[in-house]
Amino acid sequence: MTDVTLYLRKNSKRFQRKASMLLYIEADDQSCTLYFKNEEHFFSGYNLKYYEEKLFCTEAFVRAQRSFLIMLSETENYKYHLALMSNGKKIPLNENSYRVVKEYIDHRNSIPPATAA
Repeated sequence: MTDVTLYLRKNSKRFQRKASMLLYIEADDQSCTLYFKNEEHFFSGYNLKYYEEKLFCTEAFVRAQRSFLIMLSETENYKYHLALMSNGKKIPLNENSYRVVKEYIDHRNSIPPATAA
């Protein structure tokens, strides 16, 4: 995965965060909130389409539905067209993203865990 660097601001301070640290991005009209694994979140004036295009090369993100872009590796499970994220957040999935998340998790669960030598 190509790890894209995101340049963000919070309280007039500038921050750099790697896309690999994202859990999901939630859209609110023409802006977004980015949620990270370390429980940080940043407001962004960019829309979800901007981040979808910026993160397209990573193949780690899927557009869950109109308002969410989720990191596949941070999905713990799925149920009834919802993705359960590693932080406990339930994110609605459309038909296409449900299929992608289901295939990803089913494949991940079918791989036997590595055994200690």
